[in-house]
Amino acid sequence: MRIEPADLTDFPGDYLAKRATCVHLNGSVRNLQVEDLNDRFKLTSSSYLSAETFTNSAWHFPFKRDLEMCTALVFVGYSLYDIEIQKILYENPDFAQKTFFITSPGVSERERFTLAPFGNCLPIGAESFAENISNYLPKFLLERSEDLLTSLMKYDLSENIQVARDADAERFLMIGDVSDALLETSLLVGDGAPLAVRRTDVKIAVEAATKGSHIAVISDFGNGKSVFLRCLTILLAQKGQAIYIVDNPDDYNREDLEILAKSRKRAFLVIDSYDQHADFLQHFSDLSPVNITLLVAARTAKHERMQDTLGNLKINFHEFVIDELDDIETEELVEIIDNVGLWADLVTLGGDRKADIIKARHRGQLQQTLLSILQAPQMITRVAEIVKPIFAKKTYKDTIFAISVLSALDFPLKPSIISEVAGNDEIYNSALRNNEDFKSLVRFERGSVFARSSVFCLSLIRNHFISTYIVDQLLAIAKRMDEHGASGQQNDILKALLRFSGVERLFPERQRINNLVRYYEEVKRRITWLKQDPHYWLQFGMALLAHDEYEKSQRMLSQAYEWAEKKKNYHTMHIDMQQSRLYMKISAKETDASQSFKYFKKGLEFLRLVPDDVTKFKYVENLSPIFSAKFEHYSHGQQIEFIKACQKLNQEMRTFIGRDGTFYGAERRLSDAMTKLENIISNGSKIIETAA
Repeated sequence: MRIEPADLTDFPGDYLAKRATCVHLNGSVRNLQVEDLNDRFKLTSSSYLSAETFTNSAWHFPFKRDLEMCTALVFVGYSLYDIEIQKILYENPDFAQKTFFITSPGVSERERFTLAPFGNCLPIGAESFAENISNYLPKFLLERSEDLLTSLMKYDLSENIQVARDADAERFLMIGDVSDALLETSLLVGDGAPLAVRRTDVKIAVEAATKGSHIAVISDFGNGKSVFLRCLTILLAQKGQAIYIVDNPDDYNREDLEILAKSRKRAFLVIDSYDQHADFLQHFSDLSPVNITLLVAARTAKHERMQDTLGNLKINFHEFVIDELDDIETEELVEIIDNVGLWADLVTLGGDRKADIIKARHRGQLQQTLLSILQAPQMITRVAEIVKPIFAKKTYKDTIFAISVLSALDFPLKPSIISEVAGNDEIYNSALRNNEDFKSLVRFERGSVFARSSVFCLSLIRNHFISTYIVDQLLAIAKRMDEHGASGQQNDILKALLRFSGVERLFPERQRINNLVRYYEEVKRRITWLKQDPHYWLQFGMALLAHDEYEKSQRMLSQAYEWAEKKKNYHTMHIDMQQSRLYMKISAKETDASQSFKYFKKGLEFLRLVPDDVTKFKYVENLSPIFSAKFEHYSHGQQIEFIKACQKLNQEMRTFIGRDGTFYGAERRLSDAMTKLENIISNGSKIIETAA
């Protein structure tokens, strides 16, 4: 097997897919050129690797990620004199437990004592270690079973019953943090403080999954997809099913998938934010294992962007869209909030009145209900008291911000990526981890950070970081992700930070448009290739359009079209959609009826350029403002043309649902759009008949 040598000047993305790579932290003789001798090879004590050389390199993140994922960390021929082991292990006990030092048989007691806090000392010598690897590794690889998986983690129910108290319920409601044991007891036994809303669809999903259907749980931001998926996992585990969690987007989980497929034993794979695991799903599709059922979740917008991918993979999901609470679920939420006393000035209202407020004011959604609680002045003051001492140290503050941004954008909270986003290694620091204020916000378990309430993290960003800090920090993160973008995850984070729908909600409402403009203006100067990227100009245009800056938005969309023309085979359907949206918004605001109708027709022309999908047809809801504001001012002929256009869209939508809608779960997601469109057709036809 050929071992590929690399050093810190190489780009990790060129090597991470290779099976055998040796990264020489101080330079490789095999890669050496005369002209770069001083830069690529460190030999003397004065030129030897410093902590800054490594931590500032693009290899730092892959190194930290490997530390998290590996089952054993072996140092052969290393000592504390070669590199400060404390810097590698970051005071993390999870790393120390799986760390082994291969030393010479004659290692001194003093060196044993020095190494002991950082791992296990094996005084067998490098030659003996190599011999053992040669003898046992081939046999181990041949005999690997589903009990020896590398990346996938088996889910087992907790052995002990742990009853929730009011403090646990409040923490779960506010921060989204609850241990498996507490959630299991609440769901399976029912003892203790009311903890989680028991979603009606969970039992239906259990039955469908048991019969072999792949399950997809879909919701908008903060509406409970992850908790639903956890409840589904618990109920299936109770039935004795083998459940595995797909957490890390790496090559090893594909190897584990092959092992599970070959075992022919019934298994369920749980994938939250499945859109971040497209390669794994491709491998699953290639294998098509009949013994494995997928249980996945995603935010609505990301799920809709994945429709073409899922169609190509031919993975058919039974979808559960869980954005709105039903009557029973709403009553449970009222009881949970009542129990922990978080209704503030609504506390004296009866249960029915509180339920009505959730349904009417908050549209029956968890996200809006929780945000209203978190935005209460007393809650903001309470959280401010917690974060104030932590924020006194900038690196701690940056770490909290990194956790909050990752959670709000729906990325996994692994220490390695938190460290990368924060631009420091404080997340590994025991002083921070043991800080009582910090522990009141997050929890560590099995090497991961748990602060999963995206709603709480969003509230934390909006209410406890000033706007200038938010802009500057997001710019720094975007720049760092671009410079160190060796992994797909770093690239995904950069894309999320450039996407208007993700970044817009991070800013407080006050001066939001000003901060968005400053952010988009500056990010192209930090990441210069964005100036030639049509997607960047599209996102900038969307930000301006959302705040009714029509002229500026058109300028950005025009830039997007210009750069798209220079890109080979670049599809402009996303730009076309926003161009249509811009014309439709202008149409609704235009005072001159004739001009309004012209903009409506222009918007319709661009909409017709977009392929039929859920996103396109959901957009037709935006015809309602034009109808309400302008239809009666149009001429008789224009009214007839308007209604005919709506009828054609309605027919196209029905055809799409009949052809592809069952597979995509489109009928449910398009029900509101169809109802509004049919109301326009019905009411418009009546107006035309009356005028005639």
